[in-house]
Amino acid sequence: MNPLKQGIRIVLACTFFTCSVGQADSTSTSSELPHLELQENCHANEYELAQCLAELSKRTDAELTELRSSIRTELEEAQRKPFDDLYDAWKAHRQAGCKFDVALAAGSSASARFGFCVLTQTQLQIRALSKYLDAMRTGQCGNDIRLFMIELGLQCSDR
Repeated sequence: MNPLKQGIRIVLACTFFTCSVGQADSTSTSSELPHLELQENCHANEYELAQCLAELSKRTDAELTELRSSIRTELEEAQRKPFDDLYDAWKAHRQAGCKFDVALAAGSSASARFGFCVLTQTQLQIRALSKYLDAMRTGQCGNDIRLFMIELGLQCSDR
């Protein structure tokens, strides 16, 4: 089996079945990507893997869009444009980072590697923005919620 394909299968399994990938924050012992339903045919061949990644990407993009809408609703009018600018910049960064990540990928594996990268980065953004929205709604950080601190896994009290 192609080593990249094997690696993608292992990482997909970890992504969807909650493998530990590092320290998330001071309240958890592992960083878990959001759970997504892994389709049975996801590992049959490279074509089906690409199809599976495309379907999962659609679902995570829809989840991110819904989350962004919820955050925009909570923001004051003056904060919405900077938030939209942040999203546009994040999206460009995600694309550039994933293009860089696949620059050395061989042949057809580049497509799957790019799709997996975009999916993973989107999942990580959903996790950070979900925590941000939760902090907004619960008031746990007062009026001083900092997205970069949430992305780094820091608590409000860590300042």
